[in-house]
Amino acid sequence: MVIATAKVQTGVGLHARPVAALVQQAGKARCRVTIEYSGKTIDARSILQVLALGGRDGETIRIVADVPGEEAALAALIGSLRGEGAVAECLKIE
Repeated sequence: MVIATAKVQTGVGLHARPVAALVQQAGKARCRVTIEYSGKTIDARSILQVLALGGRDGETIRIVADVPGEEAALAALIGSLRGEGAVAECLKIE
């Protein structure tokens, strides 16, 4: 299992454009990817679940890949949040 902790800095939180990019990137991963936020764990491949999290700007999310060695996949997911003018600061990858 690989866990990335990231701080979302989009100006408006997890809204449609960065979430769409994140979900698209999660679909490319060769393993199950989940997002943890505010006590909830959801499937990163579901745009509705990710939007329903209501992640706020400046909050920390955890992205978890259930297979060891998926650091590159998590880095790509965090990178996808940087598109469309959004910024995600990767705090650490465990």
